[in-house]
Amino acid sequence: MISRSDLKLRAKSQLKDRYWNYLGVSLIPSLVSYIISIPISLIAQGLILTGIISAVTIDNASGDLFRDIVERYSVMDFEGIFDLIESNPDPFVLIKGFMPGYAFLMISEILISVLVMAPIVVGITRWFIRSRETAKVKVNICFSSFKGSVYFKTVGSMLYYNIWLILWFMLFYIPGIIKSYSYRMIPYILADNPEIGAKRALKLSNQMTRGHKFEIFILDLSFIGWYLLGLMACCIGVVAVTPYVNATMAELYDTLKKEAVESGACTMEELGYVPVFQDSGAGDHE
Repeated sequence: MISRSDLKLRAKSQLKDRYWNYLGVSLIPSLVSYIISIPISLIAQGLILTGIISAVTIDNASGDLFRDIVERYSVMDFEGIFDLIESNPDPFVLIKGFMPGYAFLMISEILISVLVMAPIVVGITRWFIRSRETAKVKVNICFSSFKGSVYFKTVGSMLYYNIWLILWFMLFYIPGIIKSYSYRMIPYILADNPEIGAKRALKLSNQMTRGHKFEIFILDLSFIGWYLLGLMACCIGVVAVTPYVNATMAELYDTLKKEAVESGACTMEELGYVPVFQDSGAGDHE
């Protein structure tokens, strides 16, 4: 049985004197996502605007609408632009104009999620795992999943995991929620050993969480009070509590990992740990 109070107590001890380190690392996904979204958003907006102008002016033989839109756009009168666009009698022309920009935006978001954010999530998870083992962990470990063959294996495993999760949610919402708890440890397993393989990571996560899914659900609920307080503080508190949640989840993984090893579901070597007799540093990773 998982002790929530013990997990949180251990997490607090990890945060002591290192809270700002945990906060900085916790903000990396949001920061990276924001930086990438700027050029993507600008390109998408440009495609949408030019697509609409092209579609409408092709449908409008006089070209007066084109000149009006350009003039209004030059003074950033977006409301006027939309008024002119709405005056077009054929909605299918507008749909055709919107399609290139929205298609670009949708495809870009999927590719960024799969090729960029997934490796970063695993890398940051690796930082949290290592931080509970030693106080001196470099920030660049958050981007370690982008190195060589590890990158493709991480991307493939995370994609495999997300496809299965989407399929479960497509089946029914409740099974999807249950399976999300079954697969909760996959990023942690990949953080310990990205070479383990997608199928094995999924199976091992299932084994680790078997009999504990409801306890993990209750653990998640126990943070609601913190999040509500954060919302009351202009949402800043939500960000502030993230290191505490991440540290607690790292402790949860450590507990489930030890239980899995003791039950024979896996070995520490399978999770990337080097046996003491092969290396003088116990607990080091390959």
